[in-house]
Amino acid sequence: MVVSINKVASSIMSQPRSISHVAEPVVSVPKTLTEIDALNFRTYIHAKTFDFKATQEELNALFKFDGDEFFVKTYDFFIKKLGISENLKPPVINQPAHQSVGMTYDFCQNLITRNPNSLEQGKNAIFGQIRHELQHFIQNMNILRTENIGEEAVDFYSELIANQKIMNTDYMVKNIPLEQVDETVQSNFKILKDLLKNNPNGYENELKAGKKLIADDMKIQLQTFRNLVVQEMGLIKADTKSAKRSEKMLGEMLKEKGYWKDDGSMHLGRYSFDIRENDAMLAQGIAQLKLLPPEQKYCYVQLIKQQQGAFEQLSKNDSNNKEVAELLETTEEMYKKFNLKELISYLFD
Repeated sequence: MVVSINKVASSIMSQPRSISHVAEPVVSVPKTLTEIDALNFRTYIHAKTFDFKATQEELNALFKFDGDEFFVKTYDFFIKKLGISENLKPPVINQPAHQSVGMTYDFCQNLITRNPNSLEQGKNAIFGQIRHELQHFIQNMNILRTENIGEEAVDFYSELIANQKIMNTDYMVKNIPLEQVDETVQSNFKILKDLLKNNPNGYENELKAGKKLIADDMKIQLQTFRNLVVQEMGLIKADTKSAKRSEKMLGEMLKEKGYWKDDGSMHLGRYSFDIRENDAMLAQGIAQLKLLPPEQKYCYVQLIKQQQGAFEQLSKNDSNNKEVAELLETTEEMYKKFNLKELISYLFD
């Protein structure tokens, strides 16, 4: 890059902590630091907040394990390193979600879903993915324990779970033969099938009533869980920096268009600029950098620039890839809006 991190940091830190002073020319920074470099540096500073302490000996011991044992040991490793309570940690279940991902975190149910084939991706990938999903867990706990919005999150999650369960029920009633349904629910299943056939309006009313019962029940469960989160982790006061970040994350979920397409593929642009995914990807990147041998370790800013370069190369190789083009266009707009004064303000405010 144009200026090394050490040089930029030294130059900035040597100046009086005054934004008005930084507005004056500083030869070693404004004249050599490009807007992209500045943004990458800012990203690096934010990414360092996701760092954790781990010795090379600890990592070497962890990577001696294989397969499912490696997964379990890595999960426990991060639970300890990130200070996650045993009472709150998300359970992990094997269940294929999207073929293109190894794991997902369910905000509504505090649950990590793992694709059974994820082990084929290799230990480094698994290590990073677990850190990624646990960052989503941390985001969720912060949302739930934030004053004013925790209750809103409980209501939102309850409705989402109820909607999903009713949608699944409706699909099964309309598409699954009675003999393929578990015997414990066959009688109720038959009632719904008969109702759908003989009284469609009654069937819709039954689904609405069922949805309300599920939502009410889930609200009680989630409120109990939220109380436990606050008890274990403390309440985040409104109007603090942490509260504002949690509010932004919940706000994105409330208006979420989603980055999954109908065919199961990912909308690259939406994914890359989602604040939750941004933080999780940074946490994953910091974790995976720790796995590099000493002779291969390099500045995280260089990694960020390499990723940008990869997007640009992908765009050149596939001129018809509209999503990549859209992503690059959005990124360039973000670069244009960024300036050095914002970087200094971010570092010192």
